[in-house]
Amino acid sequence: MRKVRHITVAVSPELYRQTRHLAAEYDTTVTALVAYLLERMPKALQAARFPVGGPKPPAPPLATGQTPVNPETQLSSRPLSTAECLKSTFKSGESTATH
Repeated sequence: MRKVRHITVAVSPELYRQTRHLAAEYDTTVTALVAYLLERMPKALQAARFPVGGPKPPAPPLATGQTPVNPETQLSSRPLSTAECLKSTFKSGESTATH
């Protein structure tokens, strides 16, 4: 028998609803979906360029005469949202197994 540890996660009612819908869409359980994502989280965080230690506060406003950073460049280097990570993870063709 496989030994498992349980965790509790508190989420908003909307995220709870979205997660149950997503699990049903993939014919799996929320537990299996979360386990699948947690197993892949280290690579996903690296691919999303999520900063070690969490997101940093925004940079101070530019001083007069400074050139702003190109917004297109900023968009390509921003961390992915949870929804974007979920979509890219499941587009990879891997299936989830129910536990």
